[in-house]
Amino acid sequence: MAGGPVRKRETHIASEQRRRQHIKDGFRRLSEQLVWNDDAGPQAQRSEVAILQRSIEFIKELLEEQEQLEGQLHAQGKSLDSIALVPSVKEESSSGSSVSDGAGGDGGS
Repeated sequence: MAGGPVRKRETHIASEQRRRQHIKDGFRRLSEQLVWNDDAGPQAQRSEVAILQRSIEFIKELLEEQEQLEGQLHAQGKSLDSIALVPSVKEESSSGSSVSDGAGGDGGS
């Protein structure tokens, strides 16, 4: 087969470029969902580490808020079962593009 190793390398390079683009797109989408406490705005370029750190902080803030709201419900004698809940982010993303689109979907090569 003429050009076999070259073709295989080109295929691998293209696959790696797609993988990197999916990761880059995922970090961009994640960054856009976060509340940033600076003047740069959601479209600013940030490092992947900064995005992950802010994501952790944001999740902790949301969990604290959830705990406070559940406490308020409990104090009012109500439960989460008696309240209509807003669809979760996971449910909303299932109708759109998934965070895992293409990540690792290239057969692990």
